Amino acid sequence: FVCGKKLENDPWKQKNEVLKKTTTHSTSHDKSSHPVFKEKNIHIFEEKEVQQQQQMQMERESETLLAEIQAGEYDYAQRIESRMQQVSDLLATFSSLTMEQHETVSGLFETMDEVAHVVEKGRDQLHRAVERKSNSTDFLTLLVVFLTISLLFLHYISP
Repeated sequence: FVCGKKLENDPWKQKNEVLKKTTTHSTSHDKSSHPVFKEKNIHIFEEKEVQQQQQMQMERESETLLAEIQAGEYDYAQRIESRMQQVSDLLATFSSLTMEQHETVSGLFETMDEVAHVVEKGRDQLHRAVERKSNSTDFLTLLVVFLTISLLFLHYISP
């Protein structure tokens, strides 16, 4: 068992099988059949087998980690995409509210200009009314003075 997984090819089992094969086929008398060379070959073979198994185990773990990372990155990317969509929706709402506010402010400026124009007209009319009032007061005063003098003259002339 390695990392909770049972290995399909047990290295010790393979080592024993190799040892059995090399011991049963040792009928030749060259250097490789010598016990010291056999032992070195076995150690080299065992080391290669262990390295291969470790490499395979590392590859499996790497693939597992890569799959976990990719799944995590996908989830993270989805969360970011969701948040970006929310931000986009908020920006669209903000934009529409800003446009609505701009239209309202523009309407207020137009209304303010109209009101300023009306106030200016009203002020002009008030000035004219004051002038007419002062002119009419002068006229009435003159009229009363003239009529009084006329009455006095008529009263003086009449016996």
